[in-house]
Amino acid sequence: MVTKIISGGQTGADRAALDFAIKNNIPHGGWMPKGRKTEEGPLPGRYNLQEMATESYTHRTEQNVIDSDGTLIISHGELTEGSALTRDFAQRHRRPYLHVDLNEYSEASAAAFSVRGWIARHAIKTLNVAGPRASKDEDIYRGVMNLLEKALRRNNLIDVVLFDFGGVLSEEGWKKGHMVIARAHGLDADVFLKTANDIIYETGYILGKCSASDFWNALRKRTGISGSDASLMQEVMSRFQLRNQMLDLVKKLKADNLTVGILSDQTDMLDKLNARFDFFKWFDYVFNSYHVGKGKRDITLFDDIAGILKTAPDRILFIDDDPGHIERAKQKGWQAILFLNYDSLLADMDIIINPADRARK
Repeated sequence: MVTKIISGGQTGADRAALDFAIKNNIPHGGWMPKGRKTEEGPLPGRYNLQEMATESYTHRTEQNVIDSDGTLIISHGELTEGSALTRDFAQRHRRPYLHVDLNEYSEASAAAFSVRGWIARHAIKTLNVAGPRASKDEDIYRGVMNLLEKALRRNNLIDVVLFDFGGVLSEEGWKKGHMVIARAHGLDADVFLKTANDIIYETGYILGKCSASDFWNALRKRTGISGSDASLMQEVMSRFQLRNQMLDLVKKLKADNLTVGILSDQTDMLDKLNARFDFFKWFDYVFNSYHVGKGKRDITLFDDIAGILKTAPDRILFIDDDPGHIERAKQKGWQAILFLNYDSLLADMDIIINPADRARK
């Protein structure tokens, strides 16, 4: 576990690392040139760095490599100039180092996974962070801050939050719609719903292996219901209503630098609902069994998703209203919450995501 962060105090990557440490109450330090020299003038006094006897950037770069347990070099692209020199010093002194090229990662959580693994392998306590100055890369400060938030923030044990759709993000349109259809035909609603759930798997509709028409034909044959595909589908589709509170929660999690996604056993209905409500834009990932070709009844799905996310299972939080899905996720090492209502969800999430915050209350 990292207990101290050091850097050379320069603008850009160095400064982001120091600001992250201060923000998260992690001790910080490092060596910098005489006169607290940076490209924008003397480094402010709030940063606890020591001055070298010389104004040379090279000497402080080497000393920070020597004084740390490992050096994390962050860039957008190949290493050049001072960043390349940092790597050379790490190699010369045989000190652990990791270069993270943010351009190679579509998600910061994947890069964070690599960083955490490297830190654990080398038992790094004092971490030296290096990278381009702001004048060379205007986006590096934000990139470094985001990566460190994902990789090191002490009060956050979760990187990814995945939500079921029907019954969690929206009203349970599938269940409500089929119960309406059952009652309209004088059938037991619970029995009819179970039959529909079985047939959607038996036909393969939920895995994208057949059409909606194939599903409805099979359901008509098994139960004796009538009605056109369009009218039956409308009974179901019309009852999926997005829960605004849940979407607000998704937006908040994204603002807190968490990756958010949908993991749903759904059909092409989910695509049609998005065409109507335009909600996919709020999510980093949408895993729909209709497109994935595997549903949550198959426990191996959870391994597949963790692999796609490049995230350790215990850093994924899954929220679903089906106890069976929750149990399978837990068996695969995921954190999971059975959704009952919005208020209980917030309480459960607070325990899992922010244990350090709760301890301070």
